[in-house]
Amino acid sequence: MKTLFDTDRLTVRHFCSFDTAACESWLSDPEVMRWIEEPFDHNQIEEFLNTNAFLRQPRIYAIQEKESGNLAGHLIFHPWDENGYELGWILKKDVWHRGYASELTQAAVSFAAEKGIRKLIIECDRCQQATVRLAEHSGFVLSGTDGKLLCYRREIG
Repeated sequence: MKTLFDTDRLTVRHFCSFDTAACESWLSDPEVMRWIEEPFDHNQIEEFLNTNAFLRQPRIYAIQEKESGNLAGHLIFHPWDENGYELGWILKKDVWHRGYASELTQAAVSFAAEKGIRKLIIECDRCQQATVRLAEHSGFVLSGTDGKLLCYRREIG
């Protein structure tokens, strides 16, 4: 499995076909998907992975806990425009409140700097206050809104 980057507790890697079943634990959970979109059924999960994960240049990556080997969710990391990448994460409920989102954000900022990426964008629903706090705490600044979505931006380097 090809790794994008590691943190102390997590490995961010390319998805494999055998990961599909594990994705149901977060993509079909109404509480996890509350601010994103309607929960996915099995066919929608397969379609989502086929169009976002199983690509030559994926838009999302599996987040795997090093200690247990279990998937904790997925990382959104793909080009936003010519100079920047979108950054996001969707974590399954049983790993919430462990600091994973903050850990992933810090590691993604470092990874982006190493790769010469000039900015990162976090998009979230305005009601998603945990993401708003994390973005602001991680040095992202509000750069715009699009209806219900807030767009946070962080210049790198």
